[in-house]
Amino acid sequence: MLPFFVIGDIKIYTFGITLILCAMIFIAFLRKLSHRLEMNFRFFSRNFLTFLIAIFVFGRVFYFFDHPGDWSYGLRYGLEVLFFSPSYHFSLIGGIFGFLAVLLWKVDSFGLKKEKYLDISVISFLSAYTIGAI
Repeated sequence: MLPFFVIGDIKIYTFGITLILCAMIFIAFLRKLSHRLEMNFRFFSRNFLTFLIAIFVFGRVFYFFDHPGDWSYGLRYGLEVLFFSPSYHFSLIGGIFGFLAVLLWKVDSFGLKKEKYLDISVISFLSAYTIGAI
């Protein structure tokens, strides 16, 4: 069970708050590094929905690789397990893989320098992950 606190009748899961905080830190670092390295941050903002969908889909696919029984459970009892799963072990790897796959695809299709975009993405992720791990 994930830790949570209650305000009135609402359960607020600290894991979700941490995910949102880390996502905001990741975006802030992307923006700051994009400006510092004279890159166009609009590349990330215009493709935000594509990145978000890829992170979700790849995260869920990798989750079901790790927990194959949940897939059949979800088909029998509802797709709640698709959105609310008790364990996220392999999902982080899937989300990272999905983000990087879409990043490389988009950078290549726009003819941009892969190294710069990979550099700021990795530095931003490591910064957000470090803060989230604390």
